[in-house]
Amino acid sequence: LTVNYTRSDWSSQCNLAASHGIDAFALNVGLPDGWQLQQVKDAYEVADAIKTTTGKAFKLFLSLDMSVIQSAEDVTTWVTSFVPLPAQLLINGRPLVSTFSGEANKLGGEDLSSGWQAALKAPLARGNPSLDALFIPAWSSLDPSTAVSDHPVVDGIMTWNSWPTGSENTNTLDDYQFQTNAKASQKLYMAGVSPCFFTHYKDKNWIYRSDDNLYISRWMKLMSMPTPPDFIQIISWNDYGESHYIGPRLGTPPADTTWLDGFDHQAWLKMSDYFIKWYKTGVRPTIEEDTVHFNYRPHSVNAIATSDTLPPPTNSSVSVDAIYVSAYLSASSPATQLRIRVGDMQQSFSNITRSEVNTFTAPWNGHTGRVEVALLDNTGKELMKKQGDVPISNDIKTYNFNYAAAILSKDTSGTGPARLLRAPIIISFFIFHLASWQMW
Repeated sequence: LTVNYTRSDWSSQCNLAASHGIDAFALNVGLPDGWQLQQVKDAYEVADAIKTTTGKAFKLFLSLDMSVIQSAEDVTTWVTSFVPLPAQLLINGRPLVSTFSGEANKLGGEDLSSGWQAALKAPLARGNPSLDALFIPAWSSLDPSTAVSDHPVVDGIMTWNSWPTGSENTNTLDDYQFQTNAKASQKLYMAGVSPCFFTHYKDKNWIYRSDDNLYISRWMKLMSMPTPPDFIQIISWNDYGESHYIGPRLGTPPADTTWLDGFDHQAWLKMSDYFIKWYKTGVRPTIEEDTVHFNYRPHSVNAIATSDTLPPPTNSSVSVDAIYVSAYLSASSPATQLRIRVGDMQQSFSNITRSEVNTFTAPWNGHTGRVEVALLDNTGKELMKKQGDVPISNDIKTYNFNYAAAILSKDTSGTGPARLLRAPIIISFFIFHLASWQMW
């Protein structure tokens, strides 16, 4: 949740998410204190009037942040206060409840299942109306081969692990094990997907490797699984502190998040459209119009900050200094070449395929300056081009491993900053596989 949201903010954020094919927000909630309870109340009251691209009402569900919540009483307060409301997301008639973490908290029970049954499921079952909660926690640290089978209280499992933890590329090995164990018990699997991760606080200072067009790569790998996940949760809409927000900035961000300034991520929101449609329909979408997305960090991994009170983030050395580009080309595209410039450095790519998502990596090899990406035809004519909002510079005061993201299309071409995709926010959002599950 974000402080200082108005009801108008909630409305515009839900509308924006719904316009991109997103069906629900997962509301990450901590202690049930005054401002959080009021924000969630406003969200639930506003959301039910919002329609998604399928004509259904936009929905919400709780993701209990168990890094903050410690007591069974707080869990019960949250679920009994909001799960019965009309805007609650139902799957086959059952209200969905999730968590961030919590696998180490028995909530006073003899084991995880008895504790969570007493704190979450039993109070909802005793209510009027009686509700049979669909509990799919993000208990990512459990052994994926036994996470569901060892804990009968869960109706499925989610993994928060959307980023490589070392120098490796993203993969779906854990996804497959979580899913296999869930399916063996006839239960559900929810996967996470995220564009990047960087945080820079005194007690929380690290990155996860976000190179190689991570957002696209993660989506592609999930879509290549023999059986797609039952649900996919995008991480996140507005978690500014961890840099993986894809919605617009709104409300009051966490203190000292200087790495946000000038770093709009809504190009990733627009990029999501293609994959959301693919996931929901099971058919790879036809690309109707040429679009190019690119992202990059603002300084080298070797740059030395002159005024930072913190060291470089842990794992930063595994990142690669490069521009990452994806070109979505229609069947009739005249484009034959992609050009990438960083200051006085230029790289060109001619291995472009029509009717495909093409991905490119351009190391900047110590060069600095403005970043420009252009699509050209076979005569060298520029069809469209765009400069990134943020130049690359190694003359830095503080470390910033956030990513600048931009979109290049017919209505955003030019040399100025990319046009913002306007409207307002919350933490993770949520989409589902229409072929498999009936909402509401």
